[in-house]
Amino acid sequence: MKTAEYIKAVEEMGLSVHKRSNNMVIIKDYSENSVAWVNAERRWVLDTNFAGFSELDEAIRGKMFALAVEYSTTPLREREEEKRYRLKSTNFHNVYLMTEDGVRYPYQNEWYKGSVCQKVFFTEAELGVMDEFGFEREPVKEEDK
Repeated sequence: MKTAEYIKAVEEMGLSVHKRSNNMVIIKDYSENSVAWVNAERRWVLDTNFAGFSELDEAIRGKMFALAVEYSTTPLREREEEKRYRLKSTNFHNVYLMTEDGVRYPYQNEWYKGSVCQKVFFTEAELGVMDEFGFEREPVKEEDK
């Protein structure tokens, strides 16, 4: 389970997730009471021994516990999204590469996110089989996705 999927599922139950400096994922209820935590850097480590956990509705408690177990058993390398990149021209200012049905096209808007048939963000695997000559990889920021 991806971290983003886990956080979204927990938030859909009306709970919130807070990442702390010690890399724990803290789940809190609407009153900001701690309900549980799951270690974000180690597998198989979670804790629900909080008063807030036992005060949750039974259906939410069961669903939240199942999610915490699923996330805690997910291998660390499978928890994070694969990095994505935009290809920026090394020869022209503000020119990027997109593909449509396998054909490469330049475009001049760094904020353009493509359409159903146009691709402007690429994973490492996709870039491994592409000719990147004349372009450099620019990591996609979370807010650009």
